[in-house]
Amino acid sequence: MLNIIIHRAVISHLDEDTVLFVLGDHGMTSTGDHGGDSFDELDATLFVYSSSAISDTLPQQVCPVV
Repeated sequence: MLNIIIHRAVISHLDEDTVLFVLGDHGMTSTGDHGGDSFDELDATLFVYSSSAISDTLPQQVCPVV
């Protein structure tokens, strides 16, 4: 559902010179707890979108920070 909202409300209105960053400051457990020190609570998401190429080279490796 969130994908549809982001696409309809945001991505469909972006021009070719704009990069969208969507990120969370923390994760959440399956029961809704957050702010603790478990992996699920510390793990956060980063989503980057651009309708045009940001770079002409691909990153060699993308690593999570733990």
